[in-house]
Amino acid sequence: MRSFRSPFYNLLLLLGIVLTSFGSAPSESSYRLIIFEGSDWCASCRKLEKVIAEPSFASFLKEESIDILRVDFPQRLKQTKQETQRNDSLAIRYGFEGIFPTLVLEGKTGFKKFYYENEKAMQFQNKLLEVRKLLAQK
Repeated sequence: MRSFRSPFYNLLLLLGIVLTSFGSAPSESSYRLIIFEGSDWCASCRKLEKVIAEPSFASFLKEESIDILRVDFPQRLKQTKQETQRNDSLAIRYGFEGIFPTLVLEGKTGFKKFYYENEKAMQFQNKLLEVRKLLAQK
C-alpha cells in the first residue's frame, strides 16, 4: 500500500470520502462488496477474480443484491491522480492494512472487513452470507 502523507492529509481525504457517494451505503443494492486488490501482481487477487467471473457467482450477487466496488493498487498499471486519491481515501475509510485481497461488505448498518482465503465460488458465497449475517447483527 502507498505510504500516506501527513495526518492532516489523511483527514482531508477522509472528509472528502464522507462527503461523496462512497461515504454512504449502496442505494440500489442492499450491500456492496468492496475489493481491495493488486490486480497486476497479487496471485490471490487473480484467484478471486476467477471466482467473481463465474456466471453462478454473478447470479448469486444479483439474487443477494450485492454490488461490487474494486479498489486497485497495481504496481505496473498506471492510474490517474483521481483514481489514486479515491483508492487512498477508501483505504483510510475502511481501515485497509495492505493485505491483498481485503474485502469489505457494506450495508445500510455499517461494514465488516474480511479476507479471501482461496475459497472456491460456493465456499466464497457461503462466506459472504456469514459475513452478511454478522453485519446484520450490528
